[in-house]
Amino acid sequence: DIVKKTECTASIGIGPNKLLAKLAADKIKPNGCYICRDWKVLLGGLDLRDIPGVGWKSQKKLDPLGFRTVADVWDLNDEAETVLGGILGAGNAKKVVQYCFGKDDRPVIPAVRKSIGAECNYGVRFDGPYGPDYMMQGLAGEVERRMAAAEIRGSKLTLKVMKSKDTTKVPGKFLGHGSCHNLSKSVDIPLTRDKDTLASAGMKLLEKLDVSKYSIRGMGIVVTSLKFDGDNDAHSSSPM
Repeated sequence: DIVKKTECTASIGIGPNKLLAKLAADKIKPNGCYICRDWKVLLGGLDLRDIPGVGWKSQKKLDPLGFRTVADVWDLNDEAETVLGGILGAGNAKKVVQYCFGKDDRPVIPAVRKSIGAECNYGVRFDGPYGPDYMMQGLAGEVERRMAAAEIRGSKLTLKVMKSKDTTKVPGKFLGHGSCHNLSKSVDIPLTRDKDTLASAGMKLLEKLDVSKYSIRGMGIVVTSLKFDGDNDAHSSSPM
């Protein structure tokens, strides 16, 4: 279903806590689903570097002492926290040991969408029959489609523009954007997802940026200050 709707693959990890769910997803990448039923089976083959909190600096301290895998920590039994505490510090050692034994009490907090948008920075050249207004309409239409699917509207629009530093230079990648200045400008708009409203606001911002169309190598529209269609304070606004 994910591939059909988005044309993108996804990895899904399912476990009794945040840590095990993440490690389960990592195990099955780039496309699949893994259910962690036994934490020892999942963690048993992992290096310590795979555990959150063990970065390359920590690994450099652990390697010379023979601690390279999660199983090495298991072998320490009740002494694990004390031994690692002398290497990594008490606070970090406590967290790493808990993770090595599949324990994680961090709450799972659903992410709240704060923005939605669309952008393109490949093959952007306005030396033909189509100008920035044509691209703006396309971006606005895509944003409207995505917002409708998420059943949200927004009241702030940001236009992002990639301006070529030197239009005479040929990018290393064919029709790539090359070296650019990243510009942006925002404006408050009525609560909406209507593509014409979004495109109109975007074009006004582009005029204020005063960028030659021949130097534009990428554009994007991002809508923020989002409200779900069912929000009480959004009833008075148009559904579009």
